Amino acid sequence: MIIREWSRSGVVAAVIACGGAGLAGAQIPDAFKNLQVLPQGISKAELVETMKDFTQGLDVRCEHCHVGEAGAPLASFDFAADSKPAKLTARTMLQLTGEINRLLAAKLDRGTARGIEVTCTTCHHGLQVPQTLEQVLAAVLEQEGETAAVAKYHALRGEYYGSAAYDFSPESLARLAQELTAQQRFEPALRFLQLNLELHPDSVWTLFQLAELELQRGDREAARAHYQKVIELQPDESSSAFVKQRLQQLEAPADEDSAPPR
Repeated sequence: MIIREWSRSGVVAAVIACGGAGLAGAQIPDAFKNLQVLPQGISKAELVETMKDFTQGLDVRCEHCHVGEAGAPLASFDFAADSKPAKLTARTMLQLTGEINRLLAAKLDRGTARGIEVTCTTCHHGLQVPQTLEQVLAAVLEQEGETAAVAKYHALRGEYYGSAAYDFSPESLARLAQELTAQQRFEPALRFLQLNLELHPDSVWTLFQLAELELQRGDREAARAHYQKVIELQPDESSSAFVKQRLQQLEAPADEDSAPPR
């Protein structure tokens, strides 16, 4: 359990880069030096499995944490050296996850907590830096603008769609657009909502957000179209009553109704 929480960059790459557990095992020493978190008596098999968990959880290889060249024989690596910051971070994260798991076992009912265990993958999902899709796009938006942020979305979707690394459901872009709208940043919010609608044309929440945003921007016809689509998709939902009120409001002349109802 705790053993699984170390830095997957280690000997694991051995199994992958060297082409098999047998060959990798032959290059791994029988005695390990400078173990500060992992048990001193850990077996070679347990250590290899621990490193495998790290590589899979962060999508890294041995050289990420250990001193050695990518693709070089494992026998040439200095696994005991502490010169790479990633290795020190791995130790800290190993201690942190171990403590979380101990608290889970102590605080939760054993029947409920059975099978619950925090591992690298719990947060990383194959990413070296665990971030949500919204966080990544927001950072690109701030630094490079809307076009770059949209391009980043497509690049991430092309690389990671189908994996657990990022949430590509309609809710991700909808949450980002909601935050941007709250900041009165209507143009990037509109851009992300339009992208979301292209990918998820039946996303009711995206359609409603677009309608509300268009209403704030003064485009009553666009707002009306989006509200009507919401009604079509959810004719019997209780939320439809609120949307119908919005549509009734739009029937009034624009000069009589300059702001959305509260």
